[in-house]
Amino acid sequence: MKSLSAVVLTILCSLFAVSCVLDAEPTPDESTGEAQEQLPAFGGFDASDFPFVTLVGHHGGGAGGWQEAKANLHFWRLTFPRRLRRWDCSVTVGMPLRSTSMGKISSKRAAAMSAKLATEAMRPLDYKRPTAMFCRELREKMEELFALRYPKLGARVK
Repeated sequence: MKSLSAVVLTILCSLFAVSCVLDAEPTPDESTGEAQEQLPAFGGFDASDFPFVTLVGHHGGGAGGWQEAKANLHFWRLTFPRRLRRWDCSVTVGMPLRSTSMGKISSKRAAAMSAKLATEAMRPLDYKRPTAMFCRELREKMEELFALRYPKLGARVK
């Protein structure tokens, strides 16, 4: 039964482009004292979750301009036998329209980079943390990954 529930949730998460984690690791359930288990996180984000808009235009050569996307990223945590917790994290990602190291950065390219790094950033996070702490850690991890993967880009995450 647990594996059927996991399959159904996996399908739902992939359909709705959300990030999910299933709990199946033994942890005490406060209300019943029953043991629970944790399974790994799955899901991820899509470029469509990051609708970039130009805030400062760029004309001519060299680096410049600025674009941002405000995303409301959805997370789920399912605890067997019967708890489903859902929360959202607001994330704003900004980056130049053109950088010296990467050239022109279209809104489509910016969205794809942001989705990939958001997905990577959410994997090691502790889904049991309070929402505010989880979301702060997600934004910090995304900023860290942008600096690591694209060191001369100057992307910002708030």
